Amino acid sequence: MSTISNKSPSSECCIIASTGLCAVTLVVSFICYIIFAILYLVQDYNVWNDCESDSYLWPYVLVAIILSLNKSNVKNSGDEEQLAIIIAGFILEFGLMCWGGVELFNKLDNCQDLRDSNLWKVGLATFILQLLFCIILLCIPLIVYFTNKSSVNKNAINISVKNTQTQSSNV
Repeated sequence: MSTISNKSPSSECCIIASTGLCAVTLVVSFICYIIFAILYLVQDYNVWNDCESDSYLWPYVLVAIILSLNKSNVKNSGDEEQLAIIIAGFILEFGLMCWGGVELFNKLDNCQDLRDSNLWKVGLATFILQLLFCIILLCIPLIVYFTNKSSVNKNAINISVKNTQTQSSNV
């Protein structure tokens, strides 16, 4: 049974253009995030240095930015290596997220100047991005599992329907 596509060439062009626009928007957003994070690291270094004994927010943001630049390894490896890289990436991002949560929400009581700085805002944005990254990495295996499970069920139904049809035609 063949499927007939009801999409017109203009709708396919619109889908391709929308996908391209989303990809460009994500890349530009990531570049802006990196630039502003570096800018605020430099700008608010003295604010952090005054609170250095109370908080490690500045090193957290620096480490998170450096490690965020290294997410392109997944596409350049085999299937088993990709799984290992994804698991290692999840563990790394989860660890950084925990560190960021402690720095952002538990250690800033003694240093109000740091809480009012742009460095805290970049740290919060980094924490939220890491949280979203971990949630996405947790959801992907569930989606794959349920997709495979439903395709196995559909195949089993198709096989049973074909067996019923062949048995009734033999009678």
